[in-house]
Amino acid sequence: MIRVLPVGVDASVTDAVALKAAQQNSKTGAYCDYNLSVAATATNAEQIGQVTGEVGALFIPFNHLSGNINKVAAVTSHFGAWPATKPMITDAKATDLASILLLASLHNRNVHVLNVSSKEDIHLIALSKEKGLKVTCDVSIYSLFLTQKDFPDCTGLPTVEDQNALWEHLSTIDVFSIGTIPYQLAGKEASPTVGIADALPLLLTAASQNKLTIDDITTRLHDNPKRIFELHDQQDAFVEVEIDRPYVFNSGNVWSPFNGKPMKGSVHRVVFQKKTSCLDGEIQTEAAQGTDMSTHRIVPQSPSVKAFS
Repeated sequence: MIRVLPVGVDASVTDAVALKAAQQNSKTGAYCDYNLSVAATATNAEQIGQVTGEVGALFIPFNHLSGNINKVAAVTSHFGAWPATKPMITDAKATDLASILLLASLHNRNVHVLNVSSKEDIHLIALSKEKGLKVTCDVSIYSLFLTQKDFPDCTGLPTVEDQNALWEHLSTIDVFSIGTIPYQLAGKEASPTVGIADALPLLLTAASQNKLTIDDITTRLHDNPKRIFELHDQQDAFVEVEIDRPYVFNSGNVWSPFNGKPMKGSVHRVVFQKKTSCLDGEIQTEAAQGTDMSTHRIVPQSPSVKAFS
């Protein structure tokens, strides 16, 4: 299961027409289930009310490549219009993040923060959690292993000091994500799958170095995303990894800054719908096709009732 951001370089999913196009385009070529979202703009709070039943979440973009909302005041209407039962996610940073957290507190709403990359933002989120705010966050896996020292032109990456703060606040981080950083780094060599093949090997290598544990990985790649976004169970899907296998990483035809780097821990097999989708990095011809699961959510459990005689 993947959650797809509703924004791109040239356009975003901001209304029913764009959503319909995204739904049609995603019907073929998906090797896993996926969950679509809709993007907020300064003027579409009423429009997206028509599609709340067809998407999994509302994305409030501040720092993405297109469709940025520049005024926090424009966001307020979305907090009032978006269903309280569905997640709100944002890539807000710095003062914008502080404003979003204030709005979430005033409206008593859950909010998930994408791609946290600075020391100040992770500190703010940690403090907000301590104060009882309903906030969760994710960090791009690339941000844990690359910095602006490696790629000076990529301001989306953390500084060395920022990266140290991310590792120090591992307990604050709810989810490990792919995010947009791999796409930005790849530039003209970017593809839709950039950043995916190296994600788990990077984390497994870090586990072999005692930087984190296997439980840290499964919690942030499976358990927490499933809980935060109320994703459905996938009983017939699993991943087999060779935890202690040393090798030199090679992502094949997909660009990666880690090609040629020594790793320890690799993905051996991916099974989806009881069929092997990927074996040692190769997509299998019998791989099952994924479907749009945006409307499938965990059904809230009713409170227990005790009978009195």
